[in-house]
Order: sequence, then structure tokens, then C-alpha cells
Amino acid sequence: MRTEARYIVAAVLLAFAWKGNEITMSWPPSPLENIAPPKPKDEFRAWADDVRVIAPKMMPTDRVYLSNFYDSLAFILLRDRGRKDDRIIKTNEDFAVFHAGSLKAAIDKKKVGIYPGLDKAIDKTFFAASGTDEPRRLTDEEYDAIIIACGVLSHEFGIGRDG
Repeated sequence: MRTEARYIVAAVLLAFAWKGNEITMSWPPSPLENIAPPKPKDEFRAWADDVRVIAPKMMPTDRVYLSNFYDSLAFILLRDRGRKDDRIIKTNEDFAVFHAGSLKAAIDKKKVGIYPGLDKAIDKTFFAASGTDEPRRLTDEEYDAIIIACGVLSHEFGIGRDG
């Protein structure tokens, strides 16, 4: 590192220390932090009955990965939900494309299909939450239900949350 760059880095660190500031980012908690969200209501957990059957048969690393994935997805949807007038996800088709694209980007291609029926079980969870698979604009209640469904999936995939 050049001498000038060292002075800049040192000055920035001193400025933060002197001002008493800290750099924070609002994002879901790190999986290294032992924080478990509250158990969803049984009526919401019923949406994921099929997932609950498959999840215990999965590798623990895959379960934790999917739990964190759906927790993060819920966080992103909550942010979009707050945009009210200019939401990115306006219809259930928008959500389907977003969900599929996110999974495609997040899941290693070699892992796709190793748990038979999991894709259909996840889809069934979202259909149960939104009430339909017919293309239409999402109401606020349906949007909230999709966010809850993400939380339910995160809970069902989580280790030690089977009860």
C-alpha cells in the first residue's frame, strides 16, 4: 500500500473513532448469530405441510441454506412492500419470476432436483398463501401472505425448528 493511501485509511478510521460512529447495514442476521425467529402460527405452517415432510430428509447444510435463503427473500419482499406506489413485484407472476430467478442464481445447478417433490411443495406453499395461481395483481393482503410464506419456509427448513 502506498504511503498516501495509508494516511487516507488511517484518517477515515480516526474520523469514525472520533465521531463515535459505526458502520451498520440493515440486513437479516448472520447465520453465525444464534437467532431463531418465532414459530409461525399453525394456520400458516399448514401451508407448508408437504415441505415439513421433505425437510427432515434433507442434508443439514441444505436446510440451513434454504432457511437463510427464504429469510432473506422475506426481507427483500418487506422492503419492496414498503414501496407501496412503485413496487417492483406487483403481480403473482412478478413474484414467480423473481422467486425462480433468485433460486436459479442461489442454488448450485448440481443440487437442483436432488430432493424429489421439494419444488412442488414450495410452490404449493406459495399457492396456499396467495390463494390462487391465476395471474393477477397482488393485493396488500396477498403480498403480506407471500412474505409470511417465506417466513414459514425459513422456519420449516431451519434446524431444530421442526416442532
